[in-house]
Amino acid sequence: MAAMHHLHGHDLSMRLTGALQQAMDQIAASTTPTSRPTFVHLFDGVDLDSLQFGGDGGTAN
Repeated sequence: MAAMHHLHGHDLSMRLTGALQQAMDQIAASTTPTSRPTFVHLFDGVDLDSLQFGGDGGTAN
């Protein structure tokens, strides 16, 4: 049961991470030519796999 909960939690985390990445990509892509330099690299420093976001720090489980 604990393993199933862990897998479900990991699956949910992966789906949320994917949704956040997609949202950030869409924000960066939906800019006008004038505002593009401001937004195109806005999320470059965000590491959604970071332990701060509940990721595994880039290590496979």
